Amino acid sequence: TALSARVMAIQTEEAQLIMVVAELAFITHALRQAILSKLANVQDRELLLCATHSHSGPSGFSHHLLYNACNYGYSKSVFDGLCTRITEGIERARHALQPAILRVAAATIPYEVPVAFNRSLEAYHQNSGVRTAARPEYATERKSTCLRVDTEGGTPLGMVNWLGVHGTSVHGDNVLLHPDNKGMAAAAF
Repeated sequence: TALSARVMAIQTEEAQLIMVVAELAFITHALRQAILSKLANVQDRELLLCATHSHSGPSGFSHHLLYNACNYGYSKSVFDGLCTRITEGIERARHALQPAILRVAAATIPYEVPVAFNRSLEAYHQNSGVRTAARPEYATERKSTCLRVDTEGGTPLGMVNWLGVHGTSVHGDNVLLHPDNKGMAAAAF
């Protein structure tokens, strides 16, 4: 399944913010620096690079041994490909700026809705100030916060959702690229 790096660019008279959500396990410092070096008029503080933490994305794009220990090592083609495609996405978003309305909302998802569970209750209970949770879903943060961007006429342009869900819905025996639960939710939106 194709992976994406979704970009939201917000520009005001005073500042800009560029948010990138890539369907990767993590963002490396090297990748961030390479992307910043290709962008004109973007300061370090204006770029937010995030990963969905999919366990079914590419590897080999770190310059640190630890991050490459469980794969085939550093891959220049993977690194360069990610840098190029993310940078292109940022440039497209910056050129597509238009007047918009931003809205923020939050809701708590009931425990009965099966969206998240804690896969290690024993470790969770070791945290200070934590009450014992009888069921795995009780040991999760159920607050979902959403930033939605619409045209002035009300047509959706984009959305960012913050909900702590581990990107491990695809089973561990998977050997193919897959955006996992967060990527599938973004594609459905």
